[in-house]
Amino acid sequence: MRRERREPLELILSGLGILAGMAAVGLRLRRALSELMVQSALDRHPPKLLRAISPAKQPSETRKRADAAAARLRAMNPEGLELDAGDGLRLRGHWVPAEQPRRVILAMHGWRSSWDRDFGAIAEFWRREGCSVLYAEQRAHGESGGAYLGFGLLERYDVLRWLELLQSSGKAGDNPVYLAGISMGATTVLMAAGLSLPKQVHGVIADCGFTSAPDIWQRVLERMQPLPYGFWREPVESLAAERLECPPDAESTLAAVARSRTPILFVHGLADRFVPPEMSEANYAACRAPKRILLVPGAGHGLSYGTDPERYEAALREFWASFDG
Repeated sequence: MRRERREPLELILSGLGILAGMAAVGLRLRRALSELMVQSALDRHPPKLLRAISPAKQPSETRKRADAAAARLRAMNPEGLELDAGDGLRLRGHWVPAEQPRRVILAMHGWRSSWDRDFGAIAEFWRREGCSVLYAEQRAHGESGGAYLGFGLLERYDVLRWLELLQSSGKAGDNPVYLAGISMGATTVLMAAGLSLPKQVHGVIADCGFTSAPDIWQRVLERMQPLPYGFWREPVESLAAERLECPPDAESTLAAVARSRTPILFVHGLADRFVPPEMSEANYAACRAPKRILLVPGAGHGLSYGTDPERYEAALREFWASFDG
């Protein structure tokens, strides 16, 4: 039996239908993979499939030192503090006063990290230098509430609430206040610097902050897989906007520091493979306020203090001497 002959136009349309079906499957797959990526970046509890993938994973010896330093900080018996964020989330903090306070630091830890791990190494130096410190737990971390991490977009407003508490409780007294952060915490305090800060805030210390949420997502995604970020941009940023209830480009570190008039000390390790040091250099270049920058050879992500504590401490002392007022 002879097969019915198909006209060229029919063959073309059939082929287009197959391609359209493949494209639809491809779009659904892209959306599903984008959802996994956004969950990994923003959700309080990332998917199990991606928990083992961490560009910033530290060597075992580094982790051991961080654990020991975190234990020493917890042993300082901090006072627990709580407040309600602007959107109603309950946030948790840990107050460690100095015996003879000369200044106050509000410290914001990094992405999927904790207050004691990120600041355990430097805590004793801060204490010796007369710094009373409020170690905040970022939203969606530890004992603080929240379903999503905001990459500084949400947390910058939490900084204002913590500053209000320091003033209303009398814990800050008449001492100068500094904002300090590592990684996402650095971006948090840099974005906060673009807001209207109390006059009591004399400076910002930002260790390995990134230039914007989309910038760091692009950096990580392009390191993890071969496709350009343009392939993922629309679904990733759309899903992120739904979670955060604001566009991921609603604010950038670059725009915030360009508006800020608060002095800023930028710090970055030159061996950082997670947040490239070029991002701190770009933030420094955009900053119009009084500024300093410390680049530490050989230091990985968030490890500048541990790599060269003498230069780091000297930079902090010089910064405080210039702006304590």
